[in-house]
Amino acid sequence: MTFPPGQGLTPRRVRFLQRLVHLVTGVALVAYVYATPPPGSNLTFGIRWLVPFVIASGLALWQWPRVRRYLRGREARR
Repeated sequence: MTFPPGQGLTPRRVRFLQRLVHLVTGVALVAYVYATPPPGSNLTFGIRWLVPFVIASGLALWQWPRVRRYLRGREARR
């Protein structure tokens, strides 16, 4: 992904990318649930990593403001 000169990853772009990744992985999870692959296929192995990733990205999106405040408070105490 390239950005115009002088524009990097703004907070708005970071949020957009986080939401996009979360939605794409969520769609993959829904596809897995409704089109269950046969046991032993490569999709079964991939879902073991996809489910925790979707959960973690959802929690990160939900709790990011609290995490950011906590990290800022820790930096101020140093």
